[in-house]
Amino acid sequence: STQSRSSAASDVYKRQFEYYLKNMPNQGWLNITSVQSDVSVLTYEKGSRVATIQIKRGTLRGSQISVTVSPRDALSQ
Repeated sequence: STQSRSSAASDVYKRQFEYYLKNMPNQGWLNITSVQSDVSVLTYEKGSRVATIQIKRGTLRGSQISVTVSPRDALSQ
């Protein structure tokens, strides 16, 4: 049914968010901020680098995840 697919997609979306929330610190990244919504954003810092993870909630096709790592102060580089 459509409702069970929607619920399953929501569960996957939550697991994706929780995966990064749990595993980034295991790799030495410090959580700066995290917001869970239709487009969730998690921001981490490690040394002089910042990682931003965006998870866009999908429908039946799944979520879209974007990971960007950059120098903390890219303008001064």
